[in-house]
Amino acid sequence: MEGYLPLAILVVGTIVFFIHRGNKDKQVLQVVAGALFAKADLLAARGEQRKSEEVREQWHALNRARAALSAKPKFAIEDAEQRALQMLASTFVLEELMIGFGSHLEAYDSLSRLAGKMEKIRNARS
Repeated sequence: MEGYLPLAILVVGTIVFFIHRGNKDKQVLQVVAGALFAKADLLAARGEQRKSEEVREQWHALNRARAALSAKPKFAIEDAEQRALQMLASTFVLEELMIGFGSHLEAYDSLSRLAGKMEKIRNARS
């Protein structure tokens, strides 16, 4: 009986870790979406319509990917949205975007996991 206690603790700890990481990812992605929306509005107010549209495409791709993971059954996002999501996961882009909103490293981790999940869904559908 004593030999099973460490195994039970390990299993429970692993489950708690993944639940916590999933919840943290949702929070971080929500912050990233808000930062993207604010940046798009700021660029539009400055008259930089082309840049504003690019940021809005990234915002749309992020929201679509989040919705795709929540849907039952999960669905793949379009190629253009996948590219926009991958461009958003650039450390340079995130560092600039997340000034004043939080850690760009947490955002990078969450976006990388999201992009990886989207790629898995896409490959499973092919």
